[in-house]
Amino acid sequence: MAKLKDVAEKAGVSTSTASIVINGKAELHRIAPATSRKILQVAGKLGYLKNVRSRTTKQRISDVIAIAFPIAETHTQTTDFWLNIVFGANNEATKKNQNTFIIPIQDNPEETIEHLIRYYHEGRIDAAILPGKIAHLFKTPPEFPIVFIGPTSARIAPHLKISFKHAYFEAIKHIIEKKKTKLLWIEQEQSTLSIERFNTLRDFAEMHNLKISKIELGVYNTETILKDEGLNKISDACEKHLTTISEYDVVFCYNDIIACGLLKAAQKNGYSIPNSFSIVGFDNLCSRFTSPRLATIDHKIVEMGAKAVNLIMRMTNSNNFNMDEWRTTTEHVDGELILGETL
Repeated sequence: MAKLKDVAEKAGVSTSTASIVINGKAELHRIAPATSRKILQVAGKLGYLKNVRSRTTKQRISDVIAIAFPIAETHTQTTDFWLNIVFGANNEATKKNQNTFIIPIQDNPEETIEHLIRYYHEGRIDAAILPGKIAHLFKTPPEFPIVFIGPTSARIAPHLKISFKHAYFEAIKHIIEKKKTKLLWIEQEQSTLSIERFNTLRDFAEMHNLKISKIELGVYNTETILKDEGLNKISDACEKHLTTISEYDVVFCYNDIIACGLLKAAQKNGYSIPNSFSIVGFDNLCSRFTSPRLATIDHKIVEMGAKAVNLIMRMTNSNNFNMDEWRTTTEHVDGELILGETL
């Protein structure tokens, strides 16, 4: 059985430093995060932390799922997304007699990961729900149940993502019923997610002998939809392409903010939506603010939060949890077409 001195020797630190880190007092003693990480990794590999956790069970806040909430984001869509994730996760956790604990991700996500690892080692949390975009910051696969939400290329733990195939399929069916044939896709800039959405839509369109063109606005969406300057930038960019856009029957937008900007530009220039052309957004985070109400793809975010908790419960209830058995798991939540009034 590993002892504290074995951990210290393997990590190349003193026994007192190893003790400080393992007991969660690294910040108090100003021990560098890199040193803390190394000590905790060594302790985990040697099996020392399992002994610590078993000895400190009485001090633990049991059955706690941490949710890393990216509060540093200024984009309202991101904030709304995670508020709904928290809402869904918390409701489902309550049903399962679990507690949730929100950890803010601010300017330094690496520090957030350090906190999560430490909290687990101290017995303060049992699992975590995190944004997929920070998965790559883990140096090694986590030793406790973690679920990532959103796309990630770092396959170190299971992750959830939206599937928009069914929603786009329903949209194409509706378009055919309306006898519309000319389709357009508008994005801010090319990204992995934008390419994935466009390719899915294009495949369904081509199955029905429909062609779809593409326009890239080249506008970075850094402002919130609730601020005039953010919406105006998107609207101005759409207005420059409005003559071309108006030649199409249905315009699919990468997200709701582009759809809102396009709607504003169209109305400003005398186009009647959906009579002149139809508009479909993606997110269902802005549609309730527009007139006519925007057609969009709903993430079903609350359901995603609940599904993350259920996946964690399956992981924690499995005998002898081993992340290697779960790290390639990908589960989907089906998006839903909201017809609104612009399609």
